Amino acid sequence: MGVPFFERFSGGVRPTRPGRDVLRFRTILEEFGALIATARSVHNSETGRLSVGFCTSLSDGNLQASLLEFKQRFPQSTITDTFSSGTS
Repeated sequence: MGVPFFERFSGGVRPTRPGRDVLRFRTILEEFGALIATARSVHNSETGRLSVGFCTSLSDGNLQASLLEFKQRFPQSTITDTFSSGTS
């Protein structure tokens, strides 16, 4: 490319100014790739947040099994416990 990206010195190498710009650009591309992957996951309903409210015990019925299955199918999703324990 005709431009040095790294310079040697007694302790190893370090990026030149153009080298730092290239490394910064690489970081931007990696972050953009992560953003695209997250957007695709949200679009495909593979990630997100599920809020569930109920009035009976978690051990009653099928809710606990359903939440466990949901978490297995969508591991990037977050299930948050927002239920109060009844104590103040």
